[in-house]
Amino acid sequence: MLFAYQSVDSTNLEALRWSENNESMEDVWFSASEQTGGLGQRNRKWSSPAGGVYVSVLYTPPLLLSDYSLFGLITLAAGNAVYELVKELLLENVVDVEPLKIHWPNDVYYNGRKLSGILTQSANKGKLITGIGINANASFSISETNRPISLREILQKEVDLSIIIDRLQKSWNNQIRLLAQSVQNGFVDYVFQTERKLAWLGEPVTVTQTDESQQPAISGVLTGLTSAGALRIQTADCERVLVSGSVRAK
Repeated sequence: MLFAYQSVDSTNLEALRWSENNESMEDVWFSASEQTGGLGQRNRKWSSPAGGVYVSVLYTPPLLLSDYSLFGLITLAAGNAVYELVKELLLENVVDVEPLKIHWPNDVYYNGRKLSGILTQSANKGKLITGIGINANASFSISETNRPISLREILQKEVDLSIIIDRLQKSWNNQIRLLAQSVQNGFVDYVFQTERKLAWLGEPVTVTQTDESQQPAISGVLTGLTSAGALRIQTADCERVLVSGSVRAK
């Protein structure tokens, strides 16, 4: 089920409002040509001009993924869905795939510039909402935060937004299925496959904490992910496991 809008404040908020008065056994998708109040992590505003792909999916997580501690894996599954969709587009247009990376925990970057952002939130009746924004045909200034990049800039041509949304839905369904299978089999395969796509894997990074504890930044080598999708950082003294933070090359 897909509800398409020309403009909304936020597709995540629209999904939340819908869930308050409606029920569905299947995933419900909400898309908009633009958002006037797009949401990002930690209540930041997500720039959502016309020409982008802005969608949210309202769903009941599979029973195997219903534990709150695994919600980080669902966000990574969304990142994988975007990654695989974009990878297909790059290959179809004979464009280099190597600069495409998952920027833990909730972004997809190309050549060090932000292409997609993801936000997972709790909804009513045990459901979750995952919002996905992809810079498709929208125009951005490179001076903006995270130096955004669009599919149009990468591919040197405009993309059909309806096709991107359709392929994203299929990619999402596939990744959730693969993740549930991996959890049943002990996590290892899905985490390993995701690790290979991480920005700065095996390289020195600095992670700025984003919780309320005001902890100092952590520097070390990004060594991978835990089974629950947390980040593993090898410092000079020990391995640290982080469930949130902003990662940058050191």
